[in-house]
Amino acid sequence: PHKLELRDPKQDYYQLVDEKFVPTEGKQQTYSLKLKAGQVSGWVVDEYGNPLRGTRVYLRIIKTSFSPGKAKALADASGRFSIDAAPGNYTLWAEISGHEVNKIERGGAKLQAFTISKETHFQDIYVHMHESPSVLRFSSIHPADAVVYVNGSMVNYRQPVQVKAGKIQIEVRHQNYQTRSISLDLAPQEDKLIRETIKLEP
Repeated sequence: PHKLELRDPKQDYYQLVDEKFVPTEGKQQTYSLKLKAGQVSGWVVDEYGNPLRGTRVYLRIIKTSFSPGKAKALADASGRFSIDAAPGNYTLWAEISGHEVNKIERGGAKLQAFTISKETHFQDIYVHMHESPSVLRFSSIHPADAVVYVNGSMVNYRQPVQVKAGKIQIEVRHQNYQTRSISLDLAPQEDKLIRETIKLEP
């Protein structure tokens, strides 16, 4: 009888993929070891609680003694993701076009750095995303002391104005001039410059 023993130099972090051992005279045999990975899982949702399918979820490495592999996943139709990860310390991040991370939680508390150990399941993570803001810029306004409102809120028109994508209503007001209204449609993450000078009539 023969016995094959493969010793793990990293404290039992690996397991034998194929335990069959049939010695063959004059033939070299190769056996593989598989990392006993931990698992990170959870859901990605938008600001309304709807799943965001196709969101790319990443593990960012702080410290690990192992090759991390790809350490990423895509959220499925229910918004769920699952990543196998080598033992180590990580943070989590997510990306999808038109949205950005608002907060990442686990058990109702903000999730920051966390530790993954072998064969453990770090689950019930919620990644909350919201729509990326669009930006509205004004070249100039006459008279210069006019007051600008965007969707009913007064803004400093000399600075870039962040707004939610969609229909935008602009009003330029001055006590000695007629109010001027402008309507725009902005796409998510659009950077819109109003190049013309907005002039108010007396």
